[in-house]
Amino acid sequence: MLERWLDILGLDPATRGVQVVPADRIGSLSPELPALILPESGADLGGLKARLLEIYPPDTTVTLVGGDRSVAVALAALDAAVEPPEVVFIDARPPETVPRTFRALEHIVARLRAPDGCPWDRQQTHQSTKPFLLEEVYEAVDAIDREDWADLREELGDVLFHVLFQAQLAREEGRFNLGDVLETVNTKLVRRHPHVFGEVKVASIDEIWANWEELKRAERGEAEASPLAGVPRAMPALGYAAQVFQRLRRFGIPVPEADVFLAAAARRLNALRPGLQDPDRVLGELLLAVALYAAARGLDPEDALRQANRRLAAALEEAVRLGRGLDLAEVFGPADTA
Repeated sequence: MLERWLDILGLDPATRGVQVVPADRIGSLSPELPALILPESGADLGGLKARLLEIYPPDTTVTLVGGDRSVAVALAALDAAVEPPEVVFIDARPPETVPRTFRALEHIVARLRAPDGCPWDRQQTHQSTKPFLLEEVYEAVDAIDREDWADLREELGDVLFHVLFQAQLAREEGRFNLGDVLETVNTKLVRRHPHVFGEVKVASIDEIWANWEELKRAERGEAEASPLAGVPRAMPALGYAAQVFQRLRRFGIPVPEADVFLAAAARRLNALRPGLQDPDRVLGELLLAVALYAAARGLDPEDALRQANRRLAAALEEAVRLGRGLDLAEVFGPADTA
C-alpha cells in the first residue's frame, strides 16, 4: 500500500525522505519532510484538520489519496472531502513558512545570526542582550497583570526568541546548544518530580518541597543544602527578601510572626528624620521589614509594589491630562492623604 501511495504521488523517499505519521501522533511530525498522515479509521476529518491547523497555515495544500487517484485541496477544506482518504499527503515546507512550530523559530534565529543575516543581530553578545531579555520578561508579567491575553501571547513569543537567541550564541561559541538546554530542563523536571514520573508517594505540598530540596542537594553533591541556593541576588530587592523568607520556612528554620516584622518597620519608619546619620541603612531596613512582613502574611511584596506603581502611573497620566497636581488619593486612597 505504501508503494502505491508513493507511486501515485510521484514521491521518491530515497531522494527526498518521507515520514509516515498516524493521525494521533501528529505532534511528532516534522514539516521539513514530506508527510503521509494516516487518518484514524472511521474518524471525522474535522478532528484531523484541527490537529494539522496547530502546525500548518490554513492555505497549506494537502493531497487526499484513495484507490488509484489523488485530489489536492486546501487544509482549511480538508473536512469537506466526500470520501475519507486512505492517506493525507503534505509536502515538505521551509521552516519559516510553518510559523506555528518551534523549529521555525529555531531556524529564523540561526538565519539572523548567519554570515548573510541581520548585521544588528550578528553584533549581539550574551552581555549586550541581557537588558532585552529582562525587558521582555517584565513585559510578559505586565501583560499578565493587565490580563491582556493577546499581548501575553506576543510577549511570551519575545521571551522564547531570547531564550533561543542565547542558545544560538552559545552554540556558535562551542559552549552548548539548544538540544543541551532542552535535555537539561527536561531531565531536571522528570528527576525532581518523582511523585509524578516515579513511584514516590507524597501526602502534602510540604513533602514535595522537602523532596525538591533533597534532590537539589544531591545534584550539587552537597552534604547540606544552602537555604539560598538558586536565589539570584540580581533579582528585584523586594522579591529577593520574600524568597529568602520562604526558603527559611522551607528549611524548617524558625521565623518570627508577621507582627514582629510590622513592629520593626514601624520603628525604622519613626527613625527616619532629617539629619539622620545613615538614612540609607534605615530606609533599607524599613523596606526589608515591610517585605518580610508581606512574606510572613503570604503576600508578594514585589507584586504589591508593582500594582501600586500602576496606580501611580495612572494618577500621573491623569494629572498631566487635566493639567493639575498629583492626586495622592488615586494612589494611596482617601484615608491616607490628610
